[in-house]
Order: sequence, then structure tokens, then C-alpha cells
Amino acid sequence: MTYDLDLSRTLTALVASTAGVTEVYPSAPLVRSVVVNLVAAATEKDTSDAKVFIDRDAAGALTVTATIGVDAGYPVPATLRAVGDAVRAHFLNHEPWEKSPVVDVRVSHINADV
Repeated sequence: MTYDLDLSRTLTALVASTAGVTEVYPSAPLVRSVVVNLVAAATEKDTSDAKVFIDRDAAGALTVTATIGVDAGYPVPATLRAVGDAVRAHFLNHEPWEKSPVVDVRVSHINADV
């Protein structure tokens, strides 16, 4: 779990730094978020910077889920693609996985300065 926490932190920072992204929202299922927050509170670990959800199935296949806010001045499809490309590039360059993860990027909010 520590490795997943570190990986989530790294990917959260990567996603947040992508052009057009205004916010990264927690992406874990509610029950998992509650458990992670309880464990974090008990161990005094801050998990607020680990918002990208990392999931491994029984065969070891990896799914990465990121939920973002997008600046209205950026095309949403291009921003989604840029986030997915950045995550895939991270795995190709830094992580020891045999095959690329499934990357699921969702938009929760479009931020417009009105």
C-alpha cells in the first residue's frame, strides 16, 4: 500500500501539472477512500496529495483513474488526452510494469471565469 500511495502522489502531481487541469479530485471509490483516510489518521500520514486511484486486479493488471477539473479556455477532449498521455508516458519511463495500465480520466468540473 505504501508504494501505491507514493505512486498516487506522483501521478496526482503529474496530472495537476498538465496544461488545462485546474484541480485533481479524489478518484477512489467511497468505501476505499474512507478506509484509506482512517488508516492515514491512525498512522498520522497525510493522504490529501494522493488523489489518483491505483487499482490492480488479481492478474496484476493496473488501472489508473484520475478525476479532474478543466479550465474552460482549454478544449476538454485535448486536456483528457494530454492527461492520459502523461500518465502512460510516466509508466513507460519510470515504472516497472510489463504492460501499460488502463488509464481512465474523467472530468468532474469545467471552470469558467464568468
